[in-house]
Amino acid sequence: MAHRLTFSAISKQFGKQTALHPLTLSLEDGEILGFLGPNGAGKTTAIHLALGFLRPTSGSGSLLGKPFGDAESRARLGFVPDVPVFFSESGFRSVELAARLNGVNDPRLAKDIRDLLATVGLSNERKDARQYSRGMQQRLALAQALINDPELLILDEPAAALDPAGVLQVRELLRNARHANAMTARPFSALINSTPRSLLKGMSLRKAINSVIER
Repeated sequence: MAHRLTFSAISKQFGKQTALHPLTLSLEDGEILGFLGPNGAGKTTAIHLALGFLRPTSGSGSLLGKPFGDAESRARLGFVPDVPVFFSESGFRSVELAARLNGVNDPRLAKDIRDLLATVGLSNERKDARQYSRGMQQRLALAQALINDPELLILDEPAAALDPAGVLQVRELLRNARHANAMTARPFSALINSTPRSLLKGMSLRKAINSVIER
């Protein structure tokens, strides 16, 4: 079975501060992995290494078969950061920008964006995204992450600002994405860093716990 994401004894230090102790972990085709651990354990640092935002101090890794930081592989994934940031534009335009940056060129794009916004519970697509509530911005970031039909979805605290109904909605979206891809024999995998474990409740997934914190 192919690995969608691998960490091979990868670590990160900032000066004398250890942000991530050597981590070895893999994510397989069709797998949803709950990445658990207390604040400060290095989960977000590991995600940033995988996306090429940081360079490792030691070790290595691969994302969709390419070394961390490869631009081509990044276009095949969806990412929701822990604190999404938006330009001065509507929710619709925010998702459209994400689509264009990932090379989506589909005549049905406008309809797909509206359908996706409705799916994540955002009906006012013309409102300035910066004026959305924190929970609405989290939903919009999820729509951005899904618009390119990613092979791999990486979610960093996706439920942090969501109410219980929003948590259920995200969980259902993940289940539907896994089911839809299974029907087409196209692999779908997800790595979820989630402090509220309610997001992972009732889902068929594997859990990895990174509990080492450097003081």
